[in-house]
Amino acid sequence: ARVVAVDVDPLAIDAARANAARNDVAIDVRLGGIEVVDGERFDMVVANLDSATLRRLARDLAKTLTDDGELIASGVSNPRAPEVAAALRAAGLRVTVSDGREWALLRARRGTG
Repeated sequence: ARVVAVDVDPLAIDAARANAARNDVAIDVRLGGIEVVDGERFDMVVANLDSATLRRLARDLAKTLTDDGELIASGVSNPRAPEVAAALRAAGLRVTVSDGREWALLRARRGTG
């Protein structure tokens, strides 16, 4: 399977590349935001972002999913989960929310799958 990692922090990019090399795995690590995967589609997207960023990028994240793809979103506090879920639903995704003690996990798929 092909793995693409994206981060806006150059230190995170360096760490991801070092960890991939240390573990002898192939990861396409890219510096930038969601624009660096523009036009690409993925079976799985994992986004550990704050709730404001997830809301702002909801439509763009939805576009990165294949027809059967799934988005796993974290970095969302329980009180903010409903507004992130609403943004993902507005982007055409079916969303389930699992609340933890402080943080929520959101899973989203295309509405037709």
